[in-house]
Formats: sequence, C-alpha cells, structure tokens
Amino acid sequence: MKINDKSYVRVQYKLTEVAPDGSETFVEETTEDRPMDYVHGLGILLPDFEKELSGLDDGDAFDFTLEPEAAYGPFQEQLLMDLDKSIFQDPEGKFDSGFVQVGRYVPMRTADGQTVNGLVLDITEDKVRMDFNHPLSGKTLHFVGHVQEAHPATDQELKRFEQLLHGGCCCGSDEEECGGHHHDETCHHGRGNDCLCHKCH
Repeated sequence: MKINDKSYVRVQYKLTEVAPDGSETFVEETTEDRPMDYVHGLGILLPDFEKELSGLDDGDAFDFTLEPEAAYGPFQEQLLMDLDKSIFQDPEGKFDSGFVQVGRYVPMRTADGQTVNGLVLDITEDKVRMDFNHPLSGKTLHFVGHVQEAHPATDQELKRFEQLLHGGCCCGSDEEECGGHHHDETCHHGRGNDCLCHKCH
C-alpha cells in the first residue's frame, strides 16, 4: 500500500552528511534485519523526511537531500552555554566527574521540566561549557534507501508510537522540546537516560 497518514512503515536507509564541496561523510545506516519503523503522520520524524516518503509503496526506493532548514536547523551560537559547575553535583555534593565528561552527551532538565541533551565541550575550575545544538544542526543530509513495508497501522502499533512520542527521553518530540530553545542555568542534569535525544530520521 502507499504510505499515508497512520501507515506503519519500515524503511532501510543510509544517511550521509554533505559538505559544501559535495563530498559526503557517513553518519548512520539501518540494515535489512534492523530497519527503522514508525507510524507516518504522528510527527515522530522530520516533517520533510515524511513528505519525501508520502505516496511511496512497498519496495520503492528513495534518494533525497534535506538542507539544514528542512532538517535540524542552523547551528545556533546562543545554544553554547557556560553552566555553573555546582549544577552537576553527585549525591555527596561533589562535582560528578564520572558522569560529566568532555565529549559526552548529558541529559538535562530545564526549569519547566523539559528534557534536553547537551554535549560537554570543556570543564574549567568553576564552569561546564555545553553545546545544546542538535548534533546534525547546520548539516545537509542525504538519505538513500527503500521502503521495506507499509500497511495501515494496527491499534497496537499506534499505541506503541504514541507512547514513544509522549514519554521517556524526548526522542520524537518537537524540536523546541528537544534542544531547540535557550536553556537557563536553573536546569540540572538527569541521571536516568544518557541517550542522544533528537527526532529520529
């Protein structure tokens, strides 16, 4: 069947980042036995990714490029932040050096309870410099793949993906709920989930 709203879809794809000179760098790839699945039209994926798949059928191939504005947006300097080191205390009141490390994504919560993830760039005597941009912000993305399966989503499949959309780490949420806005220094780091939080591709 052709992909439309509330279709359950399984796709296999390869994602590369396209540089200004046209060269491409591998980002990720799903496989035949581990494809990506989702329910079309729920807002789980990037809107322009779903637009490219709309109307495709089982076995159809796709090959398209998303500019940053249609993917994860431009890189935003204001999402580079210097947070007080005191925010990152362990249960004993000491800086949690085992958890907060340069190069690691640390899940955080804003003052209004939103979950965001930041990349630790540097740790100084009293500050932790973090980047709350999406890892693929400012990047042009090239997707090549095919549709493995598409059928009307069952009630169970709808329930599963609606729960994913509204619960747990904010994967699948709107960008403004997942690192797409400015965070104040009242946020604190969570300990339960170290996932890289972003819309699935």
